[in-house]
Amino acid sequence: MNQGGAAYTSISLKVPAGGVQQIDQQGTFVACLKSSVESCKISIDGATPGIFYQGLKIRTQAGQPFNFIIIDNTAGTVPAALTIAVGFGDVLDSSFVDNTQKTASGFGLAFGETGAAALFTNCQLWNPAGSGIVAKITSIVISTSVAQQLLAGFTTVQMGIGKPFGQSKYGGQAVSKSQGFDEKSAAANSGNLLNTAPLQSPMIPASSAFPLQFSDPLILPANMGYAIYSSVANSTVTVEFDFLEVTG
Repeated sequence: MNQGGAAYTSISLKVPAGGVQQIDQQGTFVACLKSSVESCKISIDGATPGIFYQGLKIRTQAGQPFNFIIIDNTAGTVPAALTIAVGFGDVLDSSFVDNTQKTASGFGLAFGETGAAALFTNCQLWNPAGSGIVAKITSIVISTSVAQQLLAGFTTVQMGIGKPFGQSKYGGQAVSKSQGFDEKSAAANSGNLLNTAPLQSPMIPASSAFPLQFSDPLILPANMGYAIYSSVANSTVTVEFDFLEVTG
């Protein structure tokens, strides 16, 4: 098929629960048009698998063609039936627009955890199992009572203390499906240093707002969270997440 100056092939497949399927097809982009599951994973030319869900389109860097893709449903408990498009160039027709964006709702959520002697403070935005949405974090504003290098990362473990749900940016609408959580731990997390750009690990000043704006949102499928971890004991950490919740 050829639309909007791009050639592509539409492929329907069903990947069993716990399984993978390789597709030997060249292209510079792959798009998920339909999916029976909230998310699975995709690997391009054997690279580390990343999240793949309905409405997502992935392009290669500098338009370099790939030779094969692998749809990974090893973490799935049910088969994943997908329709994907693989092709060259870009696609402008509406069947390839991320239609889930048409049902996106914006939310803001601010909360924090006070410090305690000999304990480390951790905060998290969590998208629960069965939520029916994908959360997309567009920015985080962080403040800490003690100057420190914070750590951050995706996590598949929900923290222990429930905090508020996000408030809609559209007046009178329901709260978010995603929820804030926090906890204290006896040891510092061993995750990645929080970066503002590649190879930078900034010292976040005490008692000042430190904004992180993402050019590409951080994607949270169901049953996954994104966490901020203190690296200095007995420090209070406050976070403000801005995010979208996208339904299929």
